[in-house]
Amino acid sequence: MSDNFTIEVWFKLSSIGSNWEDYNGSPRILCKVGPAGPSFSNYSVHIEHKSDSDKYSLVCGYYNGRDWVSVKMCDSPGEPTIKTDTWYGLIYQSNIVDGSMSMFVFNESAAGGGRNPAWDISGLLFWERIAVTGKPRVSNELLIIGSGGRNSQNTWFDGYVDNIVIYQGIKAYAIMDKIEIPQMPLQSLELSARHIDRNTIHLSWRENNTNDGYRIYRSNRAKFEAKEEFLIGTGTEPSYTDSTADERQVYYYQIGIIDQEKNEYY
Repeated sequence: MSDNFTIEVWFKLSSIGSNWEDYNGSPRILCKVGPAGPSFSNYSVHIEHKSDSDKYSLVCGYYNGRDWVSVKMCDSPGEPTIKTDTWYGLIYQSNIVDGSMSMFVFNESAAGGGRNPAWDISGLLFWERIAVTGKPRVSNELLIIGSGGRNSQNTWFDGYVDNIVIYQGIKAYAIMDKIEIPQMPLQSLELSARHIDRNTIHLSWRENNTNDGYRIYRSNRAKFEAKEEFLIGTGTEPSYTDSTADERQVYYYQIGIIDQEKNEYY
């Protein structure tokens, strides 16, 4: 997956290793194998030991082709740690349109005594949303459950994994209406315009990681609402040529970003 996605999973650790100090040595609850093999995950859910404490952190992240980006539970003092013989529920979401990554961690009471996707707020242990860049790489490789770390081939996830569900898109949950989740500002598209001739203006902007394209709006007013009356074109590439311009006019442009669920952002 390289677009928006949501992962649900329940897990319980039976034992904890002593060499889980970073991504390379940590067992994966699940991971999508990268083009270079199991050692290089496209995206991963795993557990790391915090080397400066006795705590264990739940980590969700992906490799964007340049950097590993992730959100962590137990990354700051006072945050809960992962323990053995305890069931945990996880919702992990990656939103490439607003450039965010989110983690919601629950205890078993969130499922009313069973490991089903009730996701009740009474069982919410931890949540966080952070800003990230890029998107996961695309590959046709395997999705692996309970694999070992890159530098620890004998370090496997020792425990139970249950009810894994992977959605293409950002799934809505009732709990998200009950907590104050910050909205991530859209990353600047860095729109630029260049005159080609008297009646032609070429627009270009930084690509926003979306597969469903863009809508281009134009007005004679600097501040205007992107409505259908101002729509002059659509496209899937981060550029557009406006061939209906009048050299006697001053124009202002807006770019609408269409995500996979057909929502539009500006």
